Amino acid sequence: MKFLVTLGIVFSVLSLSFITQEEGVFEISANGTVCLKTEYVGHMNMMPPVDSTLIFPPSSACEGCHSADPNGNAMVNILGEDVSFISDWEATMMANSAKDPYWIAKVAHEVYINPDKKNQIETSCTSCHAPMGHYTSILRGDPHYLMEDLYADTIGLEGVSCGSCHKIAEENLGTLLGGQLNIDTARVVYGPFALPFAPPMQQFVGFEPLYSNHVSSSELCASCHTLVIESLDLDGQATGNVYIEQATYHEWLNSMYSANDQSCQSCHLPVLEEPVVVSANYQFLEPRPHYSQHELVGGNVTMLQMMKAYRDTLNITADTSNFDRTISKTLKMLQQKSLNADLDYLGSSSDTLLFEYTIENKAGHKFPSGFPSRRAFVEFLLIDTEQGDTIFHSGGYNEDFELIAHNEDFEPHYDFISNEDQVQVYELVPADINGDFTTILERGYQTIKDNRLVPKGFSSDHLTYDTVAVVGMAVEDSNYNLNTDGSEGSGMDKINFGIKMGTFTGSVKAYAKVHYQTLSPRWINPLFEDAQLPEIQHFKSMYETSDLQPIVISSDSIDVANIKLVSGVFNPLETKQANIFPNPILSGFTVQVDPELDILDIRCYNTDGIEIPYKQVGRNGLELLTDYKGLVLIYIKVENGDRYLSKLIIQ
Repeated sequence: MKFLVTLGIVFSVLSLSFITQEEGVFEISANGTVCLKTEYVGHMNMMPPVDSTLIFPPSSACEGCHSADPNGNAMVNILGEDVSFISDWEATMMANSAKDPYWIAKVAHEVYINPDKKNQIETSCTSCHAPMGHYTSILRGDPHYLMEDLYADTIGLEGVSCGSCHKIAEENLGTLLGGQLNIDTARVVYGPFALPFAPPMQQFVGFEPLYSNHVSSSELCASCHTLVIESLDLDGQATGNVYIEQATYHEWLNSMYSANDQSCQSCHLPVLEEPVVVSANYQFLEPRPHYSQHELVGGNVTMLQMMKAYRDTLNITADTSNFDRTISKTLKMLQQKSLNADLDYLGSSSDTLLFEYTIENKAGHKFPSGFPSRRAFVEFLLIDTEQGDTIFHSGGYNEDFELIAHNEDFEPHYDFISNEDQVQVYELVPADINGDFTTILERGYQTIKDNRLVPKGFSSDHLTYDTVAVVGMAVEDSNYNLNTDGSEGSGMDKINFGIKMGTFTGSVKAYAKVHYQTLSPRWINPLFEDAQLPEIQHFKSMYETSDLQPIVISSDSIDVANIKLVSGVFNPLETKQANIFPNPILSGFTVQVDPELDILDIRCYNTDGIEIPYKQVGRNGLELLTDYKGLVLIYIKVENGDRYLSKLIIQ
């Protein structure tokens, strides 16, 4: 019956292509099966099918049809550029996940700290970084799959290869965590195209292609991007707690992208608008719409550059040209698709210049997401444009790319920055059972800070919030993830900068940048303290000769001319007068602007430039949450871009 179904699919495809059986595309082999004639097979190697004892087809079995087509007919975009699966995939972090020198060093470090947990740690880590080797071993009955097993296993060293994803079954999809994958052990592979042209894959690979839309769903990514670790104390004993190392899939669930059915694949496997022939060698194949490019890029420029430079040392076979292409696409993902950031000048209060930096997360998950060594930080610089002097600098870093003004433990989340020792750092900070910062994942017991930029639509009421909670001072920040009506889900953070200038007269230029680091020094330095381990020495030798410069994701600047600061006087920029009543007040008051325009933002400052918190009462009412008495400056921004400023006296 399966043969008849397959033959029916073949004829369906051929009829669409105006090719008939009489034209001689097929022939009957000696054993009675229908097969393609040799002349219809192009540059493909005529290898026998993959050994029937293997659960996963290696990528080498896929590249005959799905690598670059030398004839330029298949897997090219409208410009004729190669967009083949293998060419896109082979220089990605996923393709080289089992050869990633930082991952190998980190696994060695974790085992060094907790040697009694070696089998547990290595088996857990290989489930995501070497899934085909791991699950081949586990499904055959082995209790563990260790690093020494991986080093001797060609299928494991392929990392997250074709079979890693296309062999995942639909059952229990999205419910399994921590690298648990439900692998279909039948000789099938799943793809997103209906009526797949089956004979080449059946004859030359030995696997039957089947249509299933689950390979296009975010649930396919869930297990390896929701990692739960058994928490250990400092003596290596189980605490009875678990720690969420990363929960990118749950972050996506708690976003507007999940609600709008925008999957992980929509960004990381972007779809071409034009139809594409999905296999080389067969001239009669019809182009398929909705072709997903296997770019699979995130934000890890640092490791991609390192692996490109040390291809031979790491036994990586990807071409340098494909590495260059992957690095370029990764930079594009970071700099064009991750954040929006805008710097505004609010005016001056007393001897203080006031700026506002608005950062909007465009990703479908937190930014940064994934492994907690990643962080983003804001650099703010104010220059005297007439003298060329630096007046203020927050977020500068030294020659080791560590923040100059970093707290010994961690930088808290800031709403208002007025000191160069204050730096806004977006990060997840794990702590051990004693509440101390740790880079040892098995010692993770609690999170003491997580102010990473949340995605649009993110809510503390969502059922996943316990795994993706905001932790620390960001919870109290009225400018973090709040819409103008006070509801959650903006995906934005607004940082206010108040720079004391004395009685400055002249012009300044302000710069604001968001930097991204894959490997922050405070994560790497503890690793190098145990550099006697050969895996760590190997990584350290590469790390010390690599380009570790933080990536500038977004930058903005603004010129402010003709400043004349006089103590006690507020100099707003391009503002109108709003009606405030009553005035003076004891508690609440009402703001009145153009009734046809919605108010986008309201800020209240005292004369030292410190923002005063408030709660909104109705559409235009405010109640200040402070014991402060005296002059208050009310700054208002409405939907057409107009700005209003009024003075209010609290008695």
